[in-house]
Amino acid sequence: MAFKITRNARKQSRLIVSYGYKVTENALVLVPGLDRRFGGSHIPAWLVVAADVGVLLGLWIQFRVFKANTFASIIVTVVPQQKVTSTGPDAVVRHPMYASGLLVNFCLPLALGSWWGVPFVLGMLAVIILRLRDEEKLLRRDLAGYEAYCRKVPYRLIPHLW
Repeated sequence: MAFKITRNARKQSRLIVSYGYKVTENALVLVPGLDRRFGGSHIPAWLVVAADVGVLLGLWIQFRVFKANTFASIIVTVVPQQKVTSTGPDAVVRHPMYASGLLVNFCLPLALGSWWGVPFVLGMLAVIILRLRDEEKLLRRDLAGYEAYCRKVPYRLIPHLW
């Protein structure tokens, strides 16, 4: 996935996207590819199929997020006339794009037939948590209605957990 970084993006956002996402996303594809090439993992077919379903589910959720929230962006920013979105996946967790991205990234190495790619999801989780906290700080400060939305939808990534 290619990310476009703009000069006016906040420094934290630029660093997180530039380094964190790129490193972990590349590792999530390269490591399983090398693992497959050298025959390191043996994933049962049923688990590969289940992981394929997980990838499709995560991508479907991401599509729903972009459909419901026209302000969703890779760069954390608040624009004029931006409103809090609390419908669709945003009614379940505050950051459904990140949650679905984690689902895709967790399932991707398994769908590619590799156990060795799974630990890199922990790196992605750390990057997403850093990004999420930075984003929430900005939204609480600059987006009208976000505090009320946080009270209405208390979970950030996983319903009834966090």
